[in-house]
Amino acid sequence: MKLLLAGDSFAQLEAYSGHYQTAYNIPIPEDQPNEELSVKHWVELLADDIDHEVVGHGIAGAGISSSSFVALQQLLTGEYDAMVFCVSHHARTISNKDLDQGDKWNNWKAIAYDDVVFRTGKGIDVYRDNKLYGNDVRVIDEGGGPYIRHQNAEEILKVLDGEYTLQQFAEYTGSDLSQIHYLQNKPGYSYLHDSLTAVVTLDTYCKAHNIPAVFASGFPDGVSETIQDMGFDYKHFPFPECEEKHNFCARGSYPTHYSTQEHAHIYADFKKLYPEYKTMFSKKD
Repeated sequence: MKLLLAGDSFAQLEAYSGHYQTAYNIPIPEDQPNEELSVKHWVELLADDIDHEVVGHGIAGAGISSSSFVALQQLLTGEYDAMVFCVSHHARTISNKDLDQGDKWNNWKAIAYDDVVFRTGKGIDVYRDNKLYGNDVRVIDEGGGPYIRHQNAEEILKVLDGEYTLQQFAEYTGSDLSQIHYLQNKPGYSYLHDSLTAVVTLDTYCKAHNIPAVFASGFPDGVSETIQDMGFDYKHFPFPECEEKHNFCARGSYPTHYSTQEHAHIYADFKKLYPEYKTMFSKKD
């Protein structure tokens, strides 16, 4: 029995990096307070209880469009019996980067054209056969060239608040101005709406294929709450309530933002919220 763990960095396992199931390649500095070189994720505790194997496909910094794409790709091409998806912040999105290295249009054609016109088959093959996400989320070659970059519209507020000029912000974030202009030109409502429809599509797929799914989130008052406000049948598990209750917070010094003890608190609260969790994760005929 396999449980898919997908989403953003809250879905990353200790032995996981980028989009590969490998040894974690960003070691925690041992001089950091509360450092812990081995972290037991709350979903691993869940998997132990329900006798499932966890397969991790979380991507740090990913928005919902890219992380839900990877989740759907896994569900379409693998054999999964359950899923936990960590819902990212709706302000995060993706764009192409470094298309100007060489022939811009040929670069775009190499990484995008086939997906737009379904040249290699039907639309569903865009999900099944897509090689977009690899190490460093780079798509043309490992040594350089155009690739996909995760973006966060929240960061542009630093420019609006006068903390940086646009040029300084580009230098600070490593983003070129064309990417920042993309964030500015994207309609405001589309950040939430595109993210919401991606999550609902993922949930609908799981329901249609009898795959038990829970959607967790470290971001309060976001996509999941909006879905619930719309009246969808949607299993949501928010982390912030657990953080406040047990007096801890998400930190970047852990691969999954939490220590093993904090993950244990999260799992205990999950079982209180969903006391039927064992039957909930049992696939029905």
